[in-house]
Amino acid sequence: MYYYGGIAMLVVGLGGLLFCQKQQRVNPIMQQVAYVFGLVMLVGFGFVLYARLGGGEEREARENEMLFLYSRSAAAGKCLKAAAPGKKVLFITSPKWDAEPTRKEQVDAQVKAFKDAYGSGDVIVDSIEVPKNFDEEGSAVEDIMTVKEFKALFAKHPGIGAVVTDIGLPERSASLFNAKDAPVVFLLNQGRAEGKVVKALFKKGKIVGMVSYKNKADYDAPANEDDLLESFKIRYELVDGSNYTKFQLD
Repeated sequence: MYYYGGIAMLVVGLGGLLFCQKQQRVNPIMQQVAYVFGLVMLVGFGFVLYARLGGGEEREARENEMLFLYSRSAAAGKCLKAAAPGKKVLFITSPKWDAEPTRKEQVDAQVKAFKDAYGSGDVIVDSIEVPKNFDEEGSAVEDIMTVKEFKALFAKHPGIGAVVTDIGLPERSASLFNAKDAPVVFLLNQGRAEGKVVKALFKKGKIVGMVSYKNKADYDAPANEDDLLESFKIRYELVDGSNYTKFQLD
């Protein structure tokens, strides 16, 4: 709205200035009218700039999408509170998540939504090690992660009883959960984990939940900032130990 409205004002203002320029020789009062059209152009430019910088409807749409993102973490917190309450939690997110302020703010909000629903603040945020040229290569973390990096991350944080992973799990990840004291996991993202592995870990009780998109979600419906769990129900379904066999996980 702001962008297109601004463009329209720029067009009207420019047209008015050109008209006044032609008429002011025979009608001096048109010089004063030209100032009005100049002001219209200035306001229009302001609207366009505001929209380009993320204001107006674009900003509202982005904030709405972020609420849906946070709703996934809230659902993870509620699920883990029922399945594994009071545990030390490792929240796995993208590499270098704290290097850029906007990304860090987003992850902090995700973790807060999780904590509020889980009921504990004993949450560590970390990520796997990636090659030094990871950013230059432009690879997705899901494409390069292996069991090796996850084992190193688990060893880095002894005593964790639960994991929430926003990057999913790597291929052949069943070996991560062979130990009796291995943590339980909630998947915000399936990552590269094979469907048969996910199903086996659900059956074993090591994956306690994951997020699935609804087939007929209403993507025009706004999120509820005051109730993230209700927002979750608009777009997503919770896959857990009681219903995982009903979902296509391959």
